[in-house]
Amino acid sequence: MQTAISELLGFVSKVTGNLDQLTIDRVVVKLDQIVLPISRDDALALLSLLPDDGDPAQGLNWTILHGIEACSEWPVWEALNKPQNEWMEILEVRLNNAGTTRP
Repeated sequence: MQTAISELLGFVSKVTGNLDQLTIDRVVVKLDQIVLPISRDDALALLSLLPDDGDPAQGLNWTILHGIEACSEWPVWEALNKPQNEWMEILEVRLNNAGTTRP
């Protein structure tokens, strides 16, 4: 796992708009340090940061989503089996729009 991602997981469990400004600033720094494409493990770790309710967190979760989509092994279908998670739904719709469907 990339150091930036493991450090990100070390101080935040979900990226939401309710984070204080200092934490948001730290998230931005770590997201900027991620090197694309990411590995499968990195993608799974970033998926864990996306809140169920689709909160964009001032756009940070769109950055996370784009990083996930840059995974060399994307899609990881078993990771998208989380019902009632708007981010998982968004990822699946984007895959379907790109012509990629579940096997």
